[in-house]
Amino acid sequence: MGKVGDKLLNKLKAAVEDGVTLRVVTVVGDVTADVQDKAGAGSKVEVDGTGQPCISTVFDLIDGDVRTYVHHSFVKEEPLKPMLTFHKEREQLAQDRVEKNIQALKSLYCFVRDELDKRDGDATGDGQGQT
Repeated sequence: MGKVGDKLLNKLKAAVEDGVTLRVVTVVGDVTADVQDKAGAGSKVEVDGTGQPCISTVFDLIDGDVRTYVHHSFVKEEPLKPMLTFHKEREQLAQDRVEKNIQALKSLYCFVRDELDKRDGDATGDGQGQT
């Protein structure tokens, strides 16, 4: 695949390794957001104070382990009970996005690999890169 292909493969491997844990957190409390640009990239969300009730789910995308932690107030206090359903919906959305992102990365990798193979074939003059 050549230098460019190897570089792309290494970047894709690093992205996969960095993305092995998915976390979904639902917090009820004093929350502030600082959006650093118009596209929302670099947004920072902070929870003011400590001990804010939350629900946290961690997905280990390699092992398949899923751990969900629920503050007792989401079970005992009626006004917070709907947040359990909300959190479950967010978990499903996150899982769906992961599946779509994996397919997109796979398609991107295959496309680039095929284009590089065509280019490498044209460069060697063997005619394999021509359609």
